[in-house]
Amino acid sequence: MSISPLDILVLTWDSLRSNPLRSALTGVGVFMGVAAVSATVQVGSISRATIARQIARREVPHVGIWSGRLKLEDMEFLQQRLRGVQAIGGSRWIGSVPIIFQEQEANPQAMAVSGDILQTLGPLKFYWIDHKSQFQ
Repeated sequence: MSISPLDILVLTWDSLRSNPLRSALTGVGVFMGVAAVSATVQVGSISRATIARQIARREVPHVGIWSGRLKLEDMEFLQQRLRGVQAIGGSRWIGSVPIIFQEQEANPQAMAVSGDILQTLGPLKFYWIDHKSQFQ
């Protein structure tokens, strides 16, 4: 003795109509469960991409040099002397610079950077250098 598909549909419809609150809460629960599984999968893929990007950044050595007297000629000198260096980026603190944008005035902190600064951004190791003769 089996139940026909039509009997199953009628039984389901009667059950849903007789308990509307339970039916609505069950629907919300199913929706939340599907959303939680989807979010978990997305977090996993985003985490993998972030970790891969951080590992790729670590493979490239970065060296930062803090010196108040480093000039463009010094950077060119270091580029010639240091073997295996792909780029040298420099920055210099300018200070507060007044600007006007859309009729509003502000004094943001400003820094001048060299053309290769984007290639050299990342985890940095900083060394204090007093004179370029240390690289000769």
